[in-house]
Amino acid sequence: MTGIYQFGGSVITPTLLENNYEDDTPLLNGNKTEFTNEQKKVMRLFIIGLFINALWLYIILKYKHSTDEIIKKWVMISEFFLVLSIIFLIIVIIVIIVVILVVI
Repeated sequence: MTGIYQFGGSVITPTLLENNYEDDTPLLNGNKTEFTNEQKKVMRLFIIGLFINALWLYIILKYKHSTDEIIKKWVMISEFFLVLSIIFLIIVIIVIIVVILVVI
């Protein structure tokens, strides 16, 4: 083989490929990545946030055109919390990206 191949910022020459060289990055060596407790907490929060968003979106869509005033107020409150939870999830995604960039 000739040439130089680049994967994820690591340069792998044909000699290294022929010698079954394993890079220490998780993407190249195929080893299972171990997550820290903080990363696991962030992922749990993200999944919980997705379920909360799904519930609020269901409430909003089901009762959006109701004529009852109490239900309309609850739908407005649900819309407010849906926006807040979307902002929260965006922050969590940013944290996950930063953690991944720092770890790798």
